Amino acid sequence: MSELQRHARLSKNAMVTGRLPPRQTQILFKDRDESEGTVPIRLWPRVYARQLNHGTARQDGLPDALAPLVSEAVLTREGYILPGRTLVPRDLLEPLTSGALSLGTTEAQDMFLANGGFGQEHSINAHAEGWARYLKFCDELLGEICGDNFDCEGHFTERNPGFFEIADDASAMVRGILSLYDDLAQEDDIPALVRSYARVKPLPLSSSLPRPYALSDRLGHSNDVFPTAQNQRDVLAHLAMATHGEIIAVNGPPGTGKTTMLLSAIAGLWVKAAAEESDPPVIVAASANNQAVTNIIDAFEKDYATGTGVFAGRWLPDIKSFGLFLSSFAREEEASKRYQTESFIKKLETPTYVSRAQADYLSKAQKAFDDEGLESVEQVTKRLHDRIKTGIERLAKLDTEYAEKLRTQAALTAELGLDPASALTERENRLASAQKSLSDADTLAHQWDSHVANESALLAFFSFLPSVARKRLAAARAVIRGAGFNDLADQLEHVASVGTKIRDHRSNAKSEVATALESVKHAGALIGSAKTAVDLWDTETEELSSALAGAEIDDIDSFADCQIRFPLFLLATHYWEGRWLMEMEKVLPDIEKEQKRTGKKAVVPRWHRRMMLTPCAVATFATLPSKMICKVKKGNAFVDDYLYGFIDLLIIDEAGQVLPEIAAPSLALAKQALIVGDTRQIEPISNIPKSIDLGNLAKFDIIPKEMDETALTEFLSSGFLSHTGSVMACAQNACHYQPYPDLDRGLYLFEHRRCFDEIIAFSNALCYKGHLQPKRGQAHGLDLPPMGYLHIDGAAFSAGGSRFNPTEAHTIAAWLVAHREPLERQYRQKIEGLVAIVTPFGRQAQELKQACAAAGIRTMGAGAMTIGTVHSLQGAERSVVIFSPGYAKGADGTFIDSSTSMLNVAVSRAKDNFLVFGDMDLFSLASSSSPRGLLGTFLFAKSENALEFDIQPREDLEKKAAEVRMLRDADDHDIFLRDILTTARKTVEIVSPWTIKGTMEKNGFLSLLQEAALRGVKIDVYADPVLNAKINDSGVSQYAEAEAALTAIGVSFHPVRQLHSKIVTADEDVFCIGSYNWLSADRVGKYARHETSLVYSGDQMATEIGRFRENLALRNSSTPSLALEN
Repeated sequence: MSELQRHARLSKNAMVTGRLPPRQTQILFKDRDESEGTVPIRLWPRVYARQLNHGTARQDGLPDALAPLVSEAVLTREGYILPGRTLVPRDLLEPLTSGALSLGTTEAQDMFLANGGFGQEHSINAHAEGWARYLKFCDELLGEICGDNFDCEGHFTERNPGFFEIADDASAMVRGILSLYDDLAQEDDIPALVRSYARVKPLPLSSSLPRPYALSDRLGHSNDVFPTAQNQRDVLAHLAMATHGEIIAVNGPPGTGKTTMLLSAIAGLWVKAAAEESDPPVIVAASANNQAVTNIIDAFEKDYATGTGVFAGRWLPDIKSFGLFLSSFAREEEASKRYQTESFIKKLETPTYVSRAQADYLSKAQKAFDDEGLESVEQVTKRLHDRIKTGIERLAKLDTEYAEKLRTQAALTAELGLDPASALTERENRLASAQKSLSDADTLAHQWDSHVANESALLAFFSFLPSVARKRLAAARAVIRGAGFNDLADQLEHVASVGTKIRDHRSNAKSEVATALESVKHAGALIGSAKTAVDLWDTETEELSSALAGAEIDDIDSFADCQIRFPLFLLATHYWEGRWLMEMEKVLPDIEKEQKRTGKKAVVPRWHRRMMLTPCAVATFATLPSKMICKVKKGNAFVDDYLYGFIDLLIIDEAGQVLPEIAAPSLALAKQALIVGDTRQIEPISNIPKSIDLGNLAKFDIIPKEMDETALTEFLSSGFLSHTGSVMACAQNACHYQPYPDLDRGLYLFEHRRCFDEIIAFSNALCYKGHLQPKRGQAHGLDLPPMGYLHIDGAAFSAGGSRFNPTEAHTIAAWLVAHREPLERQYRQKIEGLVAIVTPFGRQAQELKQACAAAGIRTMGAGAMTIGTVHSLQGAERSVVIFSPGYAKGADGTFIDSSTSMLNVAVSRAKDNFLVFGDMDLFSLASSSSPRGLLGTFLFAKSENALEFDIQPREDLEKKAAEVRMLRDADDHDIFLRDILTTARKTVEIVSPWTIKGTMEKNGFLSLLQEAALRGVKIDVYADPVLNAKINDSGVSQYAEAEAALTAIGVSFHPVRQLHSKIVTADEDVFCIGSYNWLSADRVGKYARHETSLVYSGDQMATEIGRFRENLALRNSSTPSLALEN
């Protein structure tokens, strides 16, 4: 199809009449069936061209051309254009994922279209009227969404005509996803992983696996320096036990080692398959966009360690990464310049490369094994496999010995308690006592026998006589008492029973001895077994390292990561390299035909060959479906057949940013899923409003048309609705682990190592309920505070549903220029790479880019500074992050508080310094429980967090002022204030956060204030009571002392907490803003500072002064009244 057919311009006449000329229409219908009366098109009726700035393009990231409206339409064979649904494209509406141009908000468009959009409302017979209504609708929609602010600065001029393109099928970006959906809809049995994912009610909870975990359950690791943290091991242990169709959700707050965990998971599966001599695992990591995907593929190149020694690195030449990038066909050529793509793999499958690779492989193997007799790849892989098995057996032996140690210790504790030695002594004492009792019983028996033998037979004969019987009983009792058995003697009633009782007593004593003896032997055996187990464990661990003798299992696990599992990963790498060479020997003679075959018998082995070289493939969800296809014959044709359940493990990264419907069909291609993300970071942006989302579900009977709020809330929490959900929310719903009841479902990573502790403490308090474990430590060696701010009294403006604050932008640019040299010297890096600027608003991002570009900072192209909305830093980090809120006095700033994710992402991307440049009233006035209020608590916690910098001119005031002048030092400021107090006629307002009576007296301001008040001038002074809380020698606070002095001369003194502005106004025509503390600053000495202020004069200052007063009134009313302190 020609370029004209795909992307054609409308003539001016066509825009006026809504009809194409006959020739153009004929071309568009060429080769179409006669039965087709219309052609679907996409129509852009308004086009604006970018104006050049003095003949050159501006560096603010705006496009060269802008088409702010798009319509679905059909073209008839007569050339009539029949427009249908019309709207402003989603990528031009806030909220945006970057600092791109914004024309309005999605909310404004939804509200406008809710009153009735434009449909195919007219016929050809009334086409002129219908087209006129369409053009009017376009103007009304654009006006409603953009208001009067569209292109308020003249960046664009309207350029006719518009343009259109054929819209036969879905865009390439979603075509693969929709095709997979269509195929799934024809399946009789939905794959298990999709069923797990798309569930309304949460999966029933199961108990998490108990720690510690078997060492041999985890076989690989990604580096030889840093072991996994405990929470990372939790994830890997649960993944090892996962079953078919199971989803493991991993909540990964910022900087908690998601990449390390993922690389180790992949390494472990690669080693396991090598040990089993099976096919390599098919592992795919996917996300929603190219940036997230390239972040993953970059990690496969730089974060897998090379190692040291003869097994280090790769044994095949030219392979630099452990990842395969599955790029789209359109991006393949570009991607292959940087990454290992499918075309890269194809280049390896040649006789020339295989021959070179085999020679290199054998040479390195002979060196590694110190055996020149290794002449075949098969011999090498056998040797490697033996070493892998040996390493795994070592882990298994440690498991066995540790289990035996635990078993014997548990048995010992259960039997003898926590003090086995004392328990054994107690048993030995019982044995000694029993033995003595038996000895005494033997003595008694002997004595009784002697007594019987010596007794007169005559006496025994006449024992029937009572007197004789009593005598004999008394004699018997005397014998027994003489042997020490008084109780037994007392129990005797007849002499005839004596012998029996003595025998019974001796038998009992003998039995007690036997029992006590067995008890002692058993205790000794338990102690001996436990000691033997400990000795064996000590011996085995000492063989690992002398420093590990007798170490606990966690220490052994850490050691095993770097010293056993990582070497196993290197061995597995070379094993799979050898397996690849062996496979290539089989297919190489017919390689050209093999590479073209599309049947399953060819596609599956081809995938396995690829995974022998790289353990993980990486793709976007738009690309992945087309990569998992083979051809099958149906009837007389070959059709696509998806490889359902072929991927062994699907990893989804940054899942909190992925819309649930984007990832859902790809899950059908996998057996298991490891889904990693954070619902406390930036949410995905959906094009589907809530009403349409719920309407679609009701239409297909997924939900009833009427739902009560409770049921609706439960349904929304499932995570799979487009307008509220995400892949991460769905994964949480489908995961049956919740080890932390106060947090969302799923496993967690908590050890944070990116930011200084002072920085991540904010995110910990805002989002993670204190569970994060800061590991980097307190800030040190910095010239800037870890959490700092610069107060800017600027002005904010609205444009196209967005906001911008030029003063903030110019101040930030000037500050960066002033600090470029020391920052670059400290970090030995260009400032563009170490600083990022983020803002809530796309329009402010443009302002920042333009200001920075004008200051000589690269903002476009390679090596540019990251400047954009917080989305631009998702998944990234910088040493210094500057936050530009974009608001000014009088604004409520609720957009920043609409979600905790905005400030969480902005702050947690700063490794060393998070700096806020803006009007700090935005944070002072916010509720302490809001994200802004909490950030203010952290920013204002220390006075040294306040930055100092020269005030920058405000363009809006410069345009209005009759005169603008700069005050550069203390003398300038004092002269100015004296002049104001001398000449003011009606009002004077002084905002001085620190206000000190002694300073006012020394500089003569108290007398000047009194004179002005006596002239009838209304004077108001505003100060911060917290900053002035210092107690003087008289026991009075600095604030109370100043208040007493000022009120005594007729000056109104107002307490305002967290006061940041330093302003003087006079009457309605003088407005001075700057960094000078008017009523407290030291003029000389070590505390004297370079301060600047700008004085704007003229009648048009009244509006700005009124805005200033409104804000102060609001601040003053929010501050509790203070009693004088005595």
